[in-house]
Amino acid sequence: MQLVSPCSLINIENNEIRVSRAIENQCNKVYEDLFLSKPEIRCLHQMNVFERVRREIITVSLIIIAIIASAGIGLGDFAILETCKLNPRQKDLTNTLDDLERQV
Repeated sequence: MQLVSPCSLINIENNEIRVSRAIENQCNKVYEDLFLSKPEIRCLHQMNVFERVRREIITVSLIIIAIIASAGIGLGDFAILETCKLNPRQKDLTNTLDDLERQV
């Protein structure tokens, strides 16, 4: 990767030579301090972003699994409840059929 110094883009031709040199030196110093001296810090930060994305994917996946599991448990409980409601009706129907058979 080739970086272009922003100092080369500054128009310093219309200033005094002393002021132009001071501006250019200050710009080069800031550019060196901020960009060229610590590239590994930016690379580490970039790796942390990738780890964060991976962690977010895992977290979202676990949340979706928890939602699906809780929905399954809820549907199972609902099915058991409806089955329990049908048992007394089934007994009533069985008793009614038995009474009809006895009458015939």
